[in-house]
Amino acid sequence: MTDRRSLPKVDFESGEGEASPIRKFHLLPLIIGVLGFAALYSIVGYSFSNKFWEPPLYAVLIPEILIYMALAGSLLLLIWDIIRRDDLGIGIITFGIIFYLSLIFILPYIAIWADPDRRDSLAEIVTVLRQPLTERRLQNELPNVKASDHFIFFTDSPTRITAERMERLEELFMEVSKLLGTPSPSDRIKIYLPVREVRFGVNRGSIYAESYDEIPRYLVHMALYLGPGYTPVQILYEGIGRALDGRKADQIHMEAREILETGLAPPLSHLIPYRRWHHASAEELEWAKKLSGSFIRYLIDRYDISSFKSLFGRATESTVKKRFKRLYGTDFRSYEKRWLTFIATKYCDVSPDRATDQPWLNLQLLKIDGYENRKEVQPQIYLDLGMPPEEKWATLSPLSGEEADEVERDFAKPASTMEFHSRFGRLRETRWRRHKDRYEDGFITFKMKRGQSGYAFLFLLSRNERDSMLRFGCKGKAKIYLNGDLILQTAGKTARLDSESVPIRLHSGENPILVRISGEGEVSFILRITAPDGTGLEGVEFRSPI
Repeated sequence: MTDRRSLPKVDFESGEGEASPIRKFHLLPLIIGVLGFAALYSIVGYSFSNKFWEPPLYAVLIPEILIYMALAGSLLLLIWDIIRRDDLGIGIITFGIIFYLSLIFILPYIAIWADPDRRDSLAEIVTVLRQPLTERRLQNELPNVKASDHFIFFTDSPTRITAERMERLEELFMEVSKLLGTPSPSDRIKIYLPVREVRFGVNRGSIYAESYDEIPRYLVHMALYLGPGYTPVQILYEGIGRALDGRKADQIHMEAREILETGLAPPLSHLIPYRRWHHASAEELEWAKKLSGSFIRYLIDRYDISSFKSLFGRATESTVKKRFKRLYGTDFRSYEKRWLTFIATKYCDVSPDRATDQPWLNLQLLKIDGYENRKEVQPQIYLDLGMPPEEKWATLSPLSGEEADEVERDFAKPASTMEFHSRFGRLRETRWRRHKDRYEDGFITFKMKRGQSGYAFLFLLSRNERDSMLRFGCKGKAKIYLNGDLILQTAGKTARLDSESVPIRLHSGENPILVRISGEGEVSFILRITAPDGTGLEGVEFRSPI
């Protein structure tokens, strides 16, 4: 018989057996990993204290490679121990230590991938580690270099930055630095223009801008970075960038008024929690940034900037909100309402006695209260707007084909609530339900696929017959039936407040209103019924059929 090499003897109860000849190498990846971690930790730590220091590319790459090599090596040795059924103690310990150390630098990348707008210590670690590679790439792409007292410009064309523009930016930076108490930078700030696909506009001692118009705002952010510090409340961070970007106050407030008049503006106080800011749509964020510029400019002009800048450099949202309340005597929501009244009074072309009766103002006040708690919305706001509470609508969605047309035929003109209920059986799986989405903002929203339709129905009760005005805005294609008659067929790219107006005649008693809306993705509408002059109607009531 042929001699066979015997397997190592293992006592499976005690876990003891013949040791693998390579077990002594377990300490090698541990030593390599600790050295790599120590090098990266030193780089990041020094970068936190010196905001202009840029580590050499090799100083970042070599320690990172060492950490990942150590992690892979310790994992392979652990697998080898499992295969040989050796004692796993030293393998688990070394792999666990290296894995923990590597997570300190892996987690920031995961955090930034999950939350691209993050600005905290994790984001700062990533900017330190990425910056050498980013700077080298941009300097190769933007070969034209110009310098001024505080800046070095890297551009794609010699004419991109003129002497006049450089002088203007120098003056703005000096003015903002004085206001914020920012010390003179220890080195020149690098400005790259134009830049795309870079996560931050401001990254340590560098500014990355897609266009020249963005640079003034980023200079304010740079002054914050070098002086008072960041804030987790993006309304403050984005707002001060626009409030101090060199434009006149009237221009900033007029820009905000134009957004508010659409009825689409998000309430700023709702976006204070970072998770809500992060989950807002790109369009909402762009509006919020412009609105916050007006809001912060109002704060700065009404009070002194020294108290306002004390809101920066604070670690959590709760500390910022507490500090805000101590400074201004009220919370964000209440102060946002004051700012809205200021815009309505000073920057709208209406008589002073009608300034606070504007529909966009009442709608925005409704959003501020309704976003947090529907029950906080005062019933009078609905009456002033001529708009039903969202829960008054009975909705049906999504439907397509013959079933959708059947709804339009059957529910355009039910004579009463009882008749509405009697027609439920005409439909199959889908049933009418009271509408309720995340927030009380006046907009009825559906999510649908191409070729599908959604329906919304309610009764308007009127004490007597009267002439009125139906005001409507929608995103998608819409049909509106009143008392069984098609009174409006329209389409829109955004559900702008009062984009369509139709004179109507209300009957005494119940007036059924049916809205059919179709489109792809998220479609929505907002409907108001007012007196012909735009004021609220008296003696009317919106009633849900279910």
